[in-house]
Amino acid sequence: MTQLHTEHIPNAGWIGGGGYGLTSEVVKGAPGTYQLHSPSAYGHGGAFGTQGWIAPKRDMIRVFLVQNADGSADEASKAFMVMAASAIVD
Repeated sequence: MTQLHTEHIPNAGWIGGGGYGLTSEVVKGAPGTYQLHSPSAYGHGGAFGTQGWIAPKRDMIRVFLVQNADGSADEASKAFMVMAASAIVD
């Protein structure tokens, strides 16, 4: 369900370097890692800032629950990802 099915379609997905499986967006390359996602990570972001992502290569799950209609959740999401990334030891 999370296998990349749009690998040959340029600019598929909301994030650069992403594409779609049957159930979610999948990171397929380096541009998709701008939000600290690793290649093969998959997930979905909602209209009001809520996000859920799974990174199998890092053995991590990210759930970010927020309801914000004015777009200011982006700053909180970025701060959350920076804090989470600082805890990762590769």
